[in-house]
Amino acid sequence: MKCFSNLLQRNLAPRWGAGSIDKYATKIFHVNNTYIDNTAKIGGGLAFAASTIAHISNCLFQENNGEYGEAGIYIRSVDHICASKNTFIRNRANQGGGGYVNEATHFKIQTSKFVSNEVHGNGGGTSIYCNQQT
Repeated sequence: MKCFSNLLQRNLAPRWGAGSIDKYATKIFHVNNTYIDNTAKIGGGLAFAASTIAHISNCLFQENNGEYGEAGIYIRSVDHICASKNTFIRNRANQGGGGYVNEATHFKIQTSKFVSNEVHGNGGGTSIYCNQQT
């Protein structure tokens, strides 16, 4: 799955990833995308699961909402994740305001910015909430 230079704005999803969702793709590339004001129960901006490799770079996640949790980005069950040069601004959720990573074997984030993300309720991780990493 390759997703380059797109604007995903003001989308609403009843469950996962209002901006974009990828499941069961071997390799996922999201580069130069903008996710603004999207709302979903999980992963307001971007959500993906059960993949081998994920590369996310030069993306903007701004003012996305996770009604249950995980506002900017939700990642689950991915072997290798590399996130670089991304910006997370004013995303809101119950946990993982900027994003949530669960069950990743290798997770690397570098040269990214997290600004004014919010977590409400009992959750944590205003920037990135990581759970069950190896």
